[in-house]
Amino acid sequence: GGWAVRRYDFATGAAMTSTVYAGGYLADAIAVGADGAIVVAGESWNPGSINDWHLVRFDQTLGISLSSRTYNGPGNNVDHIMDIEVAPGGTILVGGYEMGPGWRITRYSPTLSAVVATASYPTPGVWARGVALDACGGCYVAGEENSGVSSADWRIRRYNAALSTILASTLFTSPGAGNDTPYDVITGINGRVFVVGTDYAAGTWQNIRIHKYDG
Repeated sequence: GGWAVRRYDFATGAAMTSTVYAGGYLADAIAVGADGAIVVAGESWNPGSINDWHLVRFDQTLGISLSSRTYNGPGNNVDHIMDIEVAPGGTILVGGYEMGPGWRITRYSPTLSAVVATASYPTPGVWARGVALDACGGCYVAGEENSGVSSADWRIRRYNAALSTILASTLFTSPGAGNDTPYDVITGINGRVFVVGTDYAAGTWQNIRIHKYDG
């Protein structure tokens, strides 16, 4: 088993190169840096801590594994990366969760050799599902939390570049106060922020919802 990663030709859809990385267990997100390096994020299995974060940088052809990094959260339990972004300067931003403590956002150096900054939202049941970079070097994080109003609500936060300060935060609960889950966040023209996910409104099953926020 392991990760299977493939490069496709944009015009024809033909597979160009591929690799299987035996050290990984589950790959969930991928990004390409300005230098062409391909960064894959997911998790690997560890007998002592179940699942850990696992990141691997490959060269442009997927032929060489350039560097890798793992992370075991303080709960020594299931830790899972949900999204990844590569900044113009090369730093690698990932978001996910630590089972028990809550969500975690970490910025790594371009080679994965060092943690540049990290921040947590230490609330059980909180997951970071999407991350997006802003024009100032900071980031937006979209995830879910149990606010007590319903079983799960959208939580969107904006952090500064050092991940040391929450610049803005908002919560969304659907009218039915059901299980609401955001799945991704992107930034657009004029700093607008778009979040896509689902909600469980009263009298319905599951709805797709898209929000646009001012940056």
